[in-house]
Amino acid sequence: IYPERSVVFCLILLVLFVERFEATESPGWAAAAAASAQIMIYEKETASLLLLAFTLSRLVLRWWNARLAGKDHGWLWSKGSRLDMCLAALAAVFLLYYFAVMYPHPNMKYADRVHMPLGDMFRSYLKLDFLAWFFAAVVLVRMYGIFRKKLVPSLLWDSLGFGGLVCFAAYLRLGIFRAYYLAPVDAIAVLYVGRWAILSWKEMRAGSRALALGFACLVAIQ
Repeated sequence: IYPERSVVFCLILLVLFVERFEATESPGWAAAAAASAQIMIYEKETASLLLLAFTLSRLVLRWWNARLAGKDHGWLWSKGSRLDMCLAALAAVFLLYYFAVMYPHPNMKYADRVHMPLGDMFRSYLKLDFLAWFFAAVVLVRMYGIFRKKLVPSLLWDSLGFGGLVCFAAYLRLGIFRAYYLAPVDAIAVLYVGRWAILSWKEMRAGSRALALGFACLVAIQ
């Protein structure tokens, strides 16, 4: 009965279709990605922020990679960039529609019912979902490393991580709490943190591996 269930399903499909489009540049995969994104954002309002952050960060990373490669021209009109602009447009249209509908109704009782004081909300989300906080820290560390040119960005995964971070920040900014709100963020966190952990496993020392396993057990128990 919760819309987050559909958001998670469409989000996984979106990631899969975008990944397949990057490999093949097939219009069919692009259309499938757009359909998944369109359904996702109309299931839950905050999904539009996730999609917008995901697509805009992909465009920024495309520019960043082109700049580092000395190819400042042409990247914006590549097939991948055009798909990103299409997905960003879907999110922008939804936000315009949302604000047009909601402007006459500034006082909604639902937001008041789930609103919590800032300190209580932070403690509740930390008690409920340690993975989301750890995920946010990993994304911020990677963003800093990319900015300092110490890490090579992953167009798909780092953009997805930034989208999840923005979605998490939106709930914190709105000051609303429910146990199921962060399901899309957790789905991204499992994929994002898990991927980097697997890729780094062979390079980890014994202490780091024990710490990673301990963290995974903590998340599972929580």
